[in-house]
Amino acid sequence: MDRREVLKLSSALLGYTIVGGTAAAVLSGCKTDASVVPADLDLFDVSTYDLIVDVTERIIPATDTPGAKDANVVSYLHNRLKNFSTKEESSMIFEGLKLFDSKATAKFGKAYNDLPGAEKDEIMKLMQAEASKDDKHIFNQLKQETVVGFFTSEVGATQVLRFDPVPGEYIGCVDYSPEDKVWAL
Repeated sequence: MDRREVLKLSSALLGYTIVGGTAAAVLSGCKTDASVVPADLDLFDVSTYDLIVDVTERIIPATDTPGAKDANVVSYLHNRLKNFSTKEESSMIFEGLKLFDSKATAKFGKAYNDLPGAEKDEIMKLMQAEASKDDKHIFNQLKQETVVGFFTSEVGATQVLRFDPVPGEYIGCVDYSPEDKVWAL
């Protein structure tokens, strides 16, 4: 074998090794595990993450418009708790989230995340009824955070609200009809 043949063979072997490893990494990256919390959401364990995603999606579900899950409201809530809340506020939220499990266990004998959709809806109705009597109830807090997180997200601002990143001239009096969307700021 001459030098040229050795170089061809070794470069081909090296190329297959690199391409094979890269392809394996890319293809394994395509698989998602729903039970894994994204690394940047380090405040949440799997159970808390799943609970927040489910509850916020039930507050603003995907219909003909995107829902809270599409807007990644869970990331907004994580950022809010990690960077803009006091330790007392954060601990009150985490303690309040335990109420979902305690209500589910008392009514159905299972944790909230283990319930089927209809039973989760019952727990949400129960929590909403309690929240109507207490302004500081966890349901009211989650509802408020979900709405703010959704409508300040790109998805909420561009696909649900009317969004104009470069507004034109000031027009002080604009006709509004109920069919119009509300403007995003």
